[in-house]
Amino acid sequence: MMTAIVFLLIMTTAVLIHEAAHYISAKSVGVPVESFSIGMGPVLLKKQWRDTEWRISAIPFGGYVNIPSMGARADADGNFEHYDEGFNTKKLWQKLMILVAGVVANYFLFIVLMATVITAVPNYRSLTAGLAVESSGAKIDGLLEGYAAEKLGMQKGDIFLEINSIKDPTAEQVSQTIRNAKPELNILLKRNDELINISTPWPVAVKEGDERPLLGIQIAPLAVKDLPKINFFQAIAETTVFSFKIVPEVIKGFVKGFISAFSSKQSED
Repeated sequence: MMTAIVFLLIMTTAVLIHEAAHYISAKSVGVPVESFSIGMGPVLLKKQWRDTEWRISAIPFGGYVNIPSMGARADADGNFEHYDEGFNTKKLWQKLMILVAGVVANYFLFIVLMATVITAVPNYRSLTAGLAVESSGAKIDGLLEGYAAEKLGMQKGDIFLEINSIKDPTAEQVSQTIRNAKPELNILLKRNDELINISTPWPVAVKEGDERPLLGIQIAPLAVKDLPKINFFQAIAETTVFSFKIVPEVIKGFVKGFISAFSSKQSED
């Protein structure tokens, strides 16, 4: 539940910053903005300020900015025509600035948020810097009720010393061995000061609803070596470099903005 709330808050912040960027860029070149809403749906509160109606709407997620001259309007005969004011009177570079401002703002928001995350949790640098998080050993972190592990007497906290002749296996090796082992599974566990040998035919019959045989354990590394910490400014630099890997999406936003502005220019001609 908390994860969902945090996700929605981040998305709402991203949308509001996106729309605020459109608003600021439009006003900076003299394009009227009819309304700016925090939230969606029915308007609860509104106030006119600086030629814009500021709204708080009923659904507290997201928001929008309304720039009428970016669209089309119907004439007396019901035909749609472009506005001859506001957005359509601006130079191409000004139109582009308004159109792509939201994308650019979200790009910088991504840089700041990602840098904040990897500053607080350095192991996420495995994503931004391609560094591997080193882990060793494997233990049982939990059991699923009704599966083989429970019947074989395995317990949460048991440490894997060996599985099918692999000594001191990693969590990944344990998982792969369980997935591929035939015709039996041989496991040596350590529980406190006790050694426990387990041998069972494998694979067992697949339970209804499962795609493959499951031992019924949750596996976790015994030890994890955290990646080196970096400060926020180093994180900004690292995240910026990482962003170059996803820059095609940013370019796509610029291209869409250019095509939209160019089409509008052709319509005027």
